[in-house]
Order: sequence, then C-alpha cells, then structure tokens
Amino acid sequence: MAIQIEDEIASTADSTDVVLVRRGDVGAYTIEVVLLSDIVGISWGEITGTLNDQTDLADRFNEKQSILVSGGNIKTINGNTLLGAGDLVIAPAAAWGGITGTLSDQADLQAALDAKANVAGQAFTGAISATNLSGANTGDQTITLTGNVTGSGTGSFATTIANAAVTYAKMQATSLGNVVIGKSGAAGTLTEIQLGTNQFLGRGAGNITTIGIGSGLTITGSTLDVTAGTYVLVSGFDAAVAATPAVTANTAKVTNATHTGDVTGATALTIANDAVTNAKAANMATATIKGRVTAGTGDPEDLTGTQATTLLDAFTSALKGLAPASGGGTSNFLRADGTWAAPPGGSTTVLTSTSTGAQDNWNPGTLGAETLIKWSGTSPLILRGLVGASDGYHVRFANTGTTVSAVIQVEATTSTATNRIAAQTINPQHVIVLPGEMVDLVYTGSRFTIAAEAQGGLRSRGDWHSSRPTGFSANRYDNGMDLTSLGNLTSVTPTGTAVFQNRVSWVANTTAVAGGIGGSYGTNAILVPTAGFLAHTRFNFSRAFPDTVDTANPASANSVFVGVAETNSIGATTDIAAAAGAIAGWGRDPADAANLYAYHNDNPGAPTKVDVGANFPTLTAAAVFDGWVFMPPGGAALTMILMRADDLSIAPSVEHYTTQLPNANMRHLQQIANRAAAARYHLKFPINEAWRP
Repeated sequence: MAIQIEDEIASTADSTDVVLVRRGDVGAYTIEVVLLSDIVGISWGEITGTLNDQTDLADRFNEKQSILVSGGNIKTINGNTLLGAGDLVIAPAAAWGGITGTLSDQADLQAALDAKANVAGQAFTGAISATNLSGANTGDQTITLTGNVTGSGTGSFATTIANAAVTYAKMQATSLGNVVIGKSGAAGTLTEIQLGTNQFLGRGAGNITTIGIGSGLTITGSTLDVTAGTYVLVSGFDAAVAATPAVTANTAKVTNATHTGDVTGATALTIANDAVTNAKAANMATATIKGRVTAGTGDPEDLTGTQATTLLDAFTSALKGLAPASGGGTSNFLRADGTWAAPPGGSTTVLTSTSTGAQDNWNPGTLGAETLIKWSGTSPLILRGLVGASDGYHVRFANTGTTVSAVIQVEATTSTATNRIAAQTINPQHVIVLPGEMVDLVYTGSRFTIAAEAQGGLRSRGDWHSSRPTGFSANRYDNGMDLTSLGNLTSVTPTGTAVFQNRVSWVANTTAVAGGIGGSYGTNAILVPTAGFLAHTRFNFSRAFPDTVDTANPASANSVFVGVAETNSIGATTDIAAAAGAIAGWGRDPADAANLYAYHNDNPGAPTKVDVGANFPTLTAAAVFDGWVFMPPGGAALTMILMRADDLSIAPSVEHYTTQLPNANMRHLQQIANRAAAARYHLKFPINEAWRP
C-alpha cells in the first residue's frame, strides 16, 4: 500500500514492513511498503489482515520467475538436464555397431533403406556384366525377340520367323547340281533331285521327276535343238505359205464380196432397216418391257413393271394414266380429281386454333384422314405449310372468327417441301379466307393442293372478276361499271401478259404537264364501313403505255394511289401522306422510296403509312399487284392484303388495324399524278370490284 503525508514522516507499517521514504516533486513525500526480499539487510515488520489485502506484496511475487524444474518448465536434451553449471557436450554420431533384434527395431537402418529408390519392375538397358546373373526366367520378366525371329513372353513362348527372313545362305546346303523340290510325302516336305545329261525336270503322272528329252532333240549348253529332217520347222512353213500364189492373192484383198439381205455392203456393212425382228433381238427376261430408265441417252434396257410405272404419268381429268398411290388403309376411295379420300360420313377430326402470323410448318394438332380446323385468331394468319398429313388426307380450313382474315400462301419456299401448299394448275393464286369462309386442302403426291374453287376461298381469277365471297351480295362494280374517269383514262385491249388477260384493261396516264392526272373513281360512294365491305383491284404501275417503255420519265416526278377513299381524288399536287378524308390502299409520293406504301386513315387527320418492302416496287413493269381491302360488318377492324400476282414465291403483305379506321362511305379510287412538266406515267388496272354484305 502507499500513503502520502506532508512536513513529517509518519510510520504506518507494522512489524513486518519496512518504510522507505522518498521526496516527491512538489515537496510531498511518498511512503512505499516494500517486501523484505527486495531490500537486503532490512527485517520484516508485522503484516495484518489477509494476504489479499497486501496488493503490493502480491505484485512483487507475480514479478518473480518460478523455480526451474528440469523436464517440467525447462526441456532436457537426450535426457540430460540443462540446469547446473558447466557445458553440455553433444557427441558426434556413433559408428555402426552390432544389430540385434528384428529389422523393425533398427529405426535408423529402416529410415536409410526407405530413402533408397525402389527398382522393382524397372527395365534395365545396356550390357549386364555381373557374373552372378544367371538362371531361368521365373515368369516375372517379359522377354521380347526382334529381328528375323520375333516373339514375346515370360517363360516358354512361341516364336515366328519373319517372311523373307530365311535367305539362301541360311538354308540347308545341297549337293552340287541338285534341284530342291517338293516331291512326295506330307505337304511342305522338300527333297533333292539329281538331273542327268539330256534330262528335264517335269511331271507326267505322279510326282515331279526327271524326264528324258527323247529322240530328235538335243541340248547344247542352254539351247534345245531339233535334229534336222526330223520335224517341219516353223520357218519352213512360213516360206511354203509365201510361195503359194493363191494365198498371196487373197492376202492382198481390201474388200469382201458384196453382201445382200439383212446385212448389205462390201467393206463397211450395214444392217437394213426393219431387218432385226423380235426373233433376232436379244432375249428378254419374262415380264419385262423394252425401255430405258437410266438417265441420259444410251442402250435400251429391259424394264420391270415397277421401273416402267416410274415413266408413266398419273391420270388426270382429261388423260388416261396410272392411279396415284393410296397411302394404305382399306376404306379410302379414289376420287375423280385423282385423290384418295375417306368415304362421306366417316369420322372427322376437329381441331381449333388461334395461331397468328406466318406459319411455315403449322401444327394445329394431329391430323386425321378427314380433318376440320376451326381457326379464330385475333390477327391475321398466313398459312404456308401444314404438318402431319399422308396421301389421301382431306383438311378443311374454316375461319370461324368474325373480324380477321387468313391467307393461304401457295408455293412458300420457307416451308418444308412435303408440308407446303402447291399452287393450282388453273388460277394459281394465294387464297384469302374471310370470316365465315372455308377452304378444302387435299394431300396427294406428298403435297397439299387447294381443292376446286367451288369449295370456297377468295382469290383473283385474273379474267373478269374474283370469286364472290360467302356472305356478300353479287352487287359489285368493276371494269367500267359505275366508274368515272379522272383526267386521262383509256380502255385498251389486253396484251400478252397472262395476269392481264381479261375482257378489258383500263390505263390511266398523265399528260406531259405539271399537275397532269389520270385514273378513275367510283361514281357512287357505296362502301359503308359500319356495314362492312370488300374491295379488290389488280394494278400495275410503270412507264409503259400501254406496253412500250417510256425511258425519258424520271421516277421521282409522280404520285400514285390505288384503293378506296372518301373523296374522288387526292389531288394532282397533294401528297398521299397529307390527303384529306378517310382512305385505305397503297401508293407512293415523289419523295418516297421506289416501294409501295400501305395507307389507312379515318377522317380527320393525316394517313398512317407503312413501307411494304422491296418485293412490291412501283416502277417495275413486270410487277402486278392484287390489293384487297376488307372491313367486317360493324367496322371494328381493317385488313389490307397485297399480293404479287406475277410471282407466287413472294409472301403477301398483310396489314391489320383496329385504330384509324375509315369512318365514312368509301369508293374505289385509282389515280396517278404528275409533278413535272416532262413526266408521263401509266397505271393499268384490269380488275376493279367491290362487294357489300
């Protein structure tokens, strides 16, 4: 403990303490109680209380080192203590002495052996010179022989003499003049034969042996001679022939006698026409037909019945022919159109679908021999291919919706060949399936085809008018019926272009002045959106009048529009994009690209236009377009379908809208307008028709 006092020193220690007085820094004094062991020669005073009360004493004890105990709190070396005076000497390693006990007792020897490399199983190379390496292989080492004799094994093993390894030098020596042959005994046995004078080596019956040359022959060195006068030599025969006049004369001939009959001629012979009868022709196998199925020109072939059928056509409505493959089964019958179909009244597979967009290989469900597909999508479907059919399958596609149309695209190369829909031979066109319409598809010859037009579907026939859609009246106006000319309008006789082969074509052409306009419009606005309508125009836009190209006309100096509109003209100087009133159709303005644009609009407001792409150019004379504008009853939607009538491989453009819909009575409008004084353009439209419900 510590006590601070002033002016005098007072002792508070008992008889076991010693008080050491020290002056502080400011005149005070500090009295410290110090353990007797810290101050030599000073005796202990009295300590009162418990040991816990003596904190300063406890601190001094805690500062001291515990007594060292060898092997306790200090380590030993090899059993020798580190305590005490003197040096601890560590002797060097002792020399090897005797080994007693087992090997496991010799820890140092075992460690030395463990440090050595294990040579068990290792291969040795080079010469082994140790004199004590001898004895038999016990099977734990593999021996491999190389060279003329090969083989490998651990004990006794088979060896093989390599092919061509036994040279003459390695063979058994033979007697001079002897021949080694296989003569008699087991196969492969060799023997020697001694040849005498005038002997051959040969064989008559039995084994090979020596043969005498007989009389009339002699052997001189390596030459066999014939005794003169014994035989007729070849050289003598040649001389005798050469001395015969008849032979000499015949040899000099270059022609034969003149032939008659089936073969005529003297030098080059000719088989007469019709001379090779069936009897003279090569024999044929039973049940074969003379023909040729191999590609390219070549010799006739004897064809089997199967081969012959590959050369024959299937029957048609006009020509005889083979029946098409039935596809199997026992109930289908062959129809007059050359397809196999299930008998009426059979079970029908009914599928429903709401798929939309382009469908290259459409799978609405598992098809049956008779299938009805009920489709009711919320936006148009473009059907390009249908999977899962077999020959003879009949599929009826029905549009059971109320506002949206579907398009069946024929010859779509994006669809697998066995799934795509083939174009009809007559009227090869894509087919529009309006709400309430249906189209029959028949699978034959690994292709779908569209059944007869009477089965439904809307398409342009390219002659007088289109097939009338179900649910629409026969009232329509086309090709001059209820049309009023707009500027220049000329009726022309159809030319050789197949897509314009109809009763009459109209050509609208502009005059060669700025603001020139040509075309036509419907006299009466009879198309009512709320009641629904369908309008169709086939048209072509080019610099031809009617079929001669006018190369002087710049492409940027015109505007063109084909479709339906509220007004009877957009105007000679007005862009379609700024047209007043409701419209729905296709066209372009002078500043646009060379493609057609789709326009639609209600009234008022500017039309919305969409580029339909490079497949629909305006200035390509060969491009002929079929444009369809459809509004269902109620006027809640607008579908615009544009097709290339001249190229079925091009996919139709299908636009479907539910906003900015025509909201006024509409009429057909076809116009072309000039923007430059020197321009002259032409718009041809052979079909111009519309229906109302």
